[in-house]
Formats: sequence, structure tokens, C-alpha cells
Amino acid sequence: MNTLFASKKIVILIIVLAIIFFILLVVALFLTPSNKSQPNPTTTALIPGINPYKPGAASKDFERLNNPQPLSEPDAQIKQKFLNTLGNKSGQVHQTDKYDIQYVKAADQFMIEIFQGDPEIAKKETVDWLKSQGLSQAGVCNLPVMFFLSQDASTYLKTNNKQFDPTPPGC
Repeated sequence: MNTLFASKKIVILIIVLAIIFFILLVVALFLTPSNKSQPNPTTTALIPGINPYKPGAASKDFERLNNPQPLSEPDAQIKQKFLNTLGNKSGQVHQTDKYDIQYVKAADQFMIEIFQGDPEIAKKETVDWLKSQGLSQAGVCNLPVMFFLSQDASTYLKTNNKQFDPTPPGC
């Protein structure tokens, strides 16, 4: 009978220890701070060296992209020429070592990633290329075109304490 009583004690002790361990584990999980908190974009835009985008520039560009002006007939024809080369699907329009122009059909936008170096130079070269294809300055603004930075281009801006305006030059 003593062995039966002793084994019941051991089982109860194991259960109590398991419950205590489980409670400690749950408490530890809830009290550990999460490292997944996201920075506040409004705050980081105001701290030099953290966010390379000029304060207010993104909202200005957002307004331009969400309220596009109609293309002139010649500019609409150039856009259609680009789309025809892609089979009216999303895809790459043009690429150099400084930038990549992609058409995104779902958004009906031309997304331009700047790879490296001074983004203002790459933006100017991109606009020059689009104009060499027959687009007017208004066509570049109304296509719509959206610039964004690769990690290397963003690092360049941070290293050189510069900020980036995603709006095409002249728009």
C-alpha cells in the first residue's frame, strides 16, 4: 500500500510541476517584448539618414498617381506601343545598369526601380529615354510613372545624407 501511495504522490507531483512549467512558459511568452514593431513612417521621414524619401514627396506623388491626367493622343500611342511589345501584359519595358522600367498591368503604371548611384541622375536618364521614345514631358507625368529605390540606391542616399523625391523630374 505504501508503494501505491508513493506512486500516486509522484504522479501528482509531476502533474503539479508540469502545470507550473506551463504557466511560467505562458507568462514568459506574454512578457517578452516583440522585436517586430514597425517604425512609424511619419516619424522616420523626419529623421535624416533613416528614411531617404523627402518629407511630403510621397504624398505629392501619391496624389499624382491616384488622379492621373489623360494622355494626349501622341502620348497614348507611345504607351500603346510599349504595351504591344509586352503583349498587353505586365513586363519589362527597358533596363540599363542604373534603372529598370516595368509595366504593371493591374495598376496600369510604369514602375521604375533605381538600382545604384545618384537617383536623380537615374531619374533624368529614365525621363530622357522615355522622351527619346516619343513621349512628351506631360506624357511622362501622366503615363503614370513611379520611381522607387533599390537597397543600393537607398544606401547611397543615406551615406551621402541626401533625400529622394519619387516624382519624375518636371512633374
